[in-house]
Amino acid sequence: MNEIDILQTELGDESSSKLFTKLIIKKINGSMLSKEYLDEEDKRAIDTVGFAEQRVVFDCPYCQETRHTDPSVLEFECDCGEVINLRNRDYGTRYVLSEIAYDAIRDLFSQECKYGDIVLKYIFGETIPNTSKHDSSVYLHISPLIETIANNFQCLDDAYMDHFLINWNIFPNVLRAEQMDALLSDVLRWRQESIEKQTDWGTINEWEFQNLVIELLRSENKFSKIISGGRGPDQGKDAFGYVSLQLPTGKTKDIKTLVQCKYTATRQTFSAHDILEYVTKAKRHGCNFLLFVTNSDLSGDAVTEIHSGAYHDKDFLDVDFWNEQTLFTLLEKHHHTRIKYFYRNNL
Repeated sequence: MNEIDILQTELGDESSSKLFTKLIIKKINGSMLSKEYLDEEDKRAIDTVGFAEQRVVFDCPYCQETRHTDPSVLEFECDCGEVINLRNRDYGTRYVLSEIAYDAIRDLFSQECKYGDIVLKYIFGETIPNTSKHDSSVYLHISPLIETIANNFQCLDDAYMDHFLINWNIFPNVLRAEQMDALLSDVLRWRQESIEKQTDWGTINEWEFQNLVIELLRSENKFSKIISGGRGPDQGKDAFGYVSLQLPTGKTKDIKTLVQCKYTATRQTFSAHDILEYVTKAKRHGCNFLLFVTNSDLSGDAVTEIHSGAYHDKDFLDVDFWNEQTLFTLLEKHHHTRIKYFYRNNL
């Protein structure tokens, strides 16, 4: 059994778990647990667990500094260079979390987990959660020094939704891989649902929708250049994306894509006939590709036609689409764009 497996077993007992919390708080703060402050539960637990180490504490008679060592040591060489005989010296008894146990916990929480495009990172042992870092990661704060919360986790930032406090009371459980996976799944599910709830399409208009799509395309590096199209009479705003493809012959082929943005406030579903109209429009503009983007969805026949390559010919390559679910995923990934267009509505 490794050290984490041993801790899982030992922390299954409530008294041992309480003792562990006291010791790890002392460890983080750079101090030790005095024997005088042990309650009856601590005294019963301390003789049965492997994570607690006893230390003797004394003052060096030469440099007057307080030192500590293992109780089996009879002669102690102080940092001042003097050797102290501990056989007949008064000393106090303290307890510390073993280095082996502490290193195992620290190593466990230095690991990163990846779920799809999301990287989860732990921040262990803080006194106050630092939520200033916002990148593509989700941060999980876990510490016995932070006040206990009511639920298993709590979001610490309702804008980015990338910092979560984990309830220290469930610490023994999260040492088990399957329970840690379940907790992480719950965090990510809550985050996804909250982002979808925050993304209220009714709070933006068709022009803001087009700008949002262009920002996401740039964040995804889909094109080397994107140019907004003209102002059409309906809610079908467009843009043109440009990219060059390297052919097997060594030559390059310039690809022009019509990015058709269809914002709808009525949850309209777009059919295969609608897509065909925009393929015709794309060809009219000299495009080789159509990317159809909507905050709603496509009908089943439209999706089937696209996946079957029905619109392909010698000059027109393909059609792709982003629907509402695709946009939710991208907005979860590119939080700056999501906050820019939607968070202001939650203030």
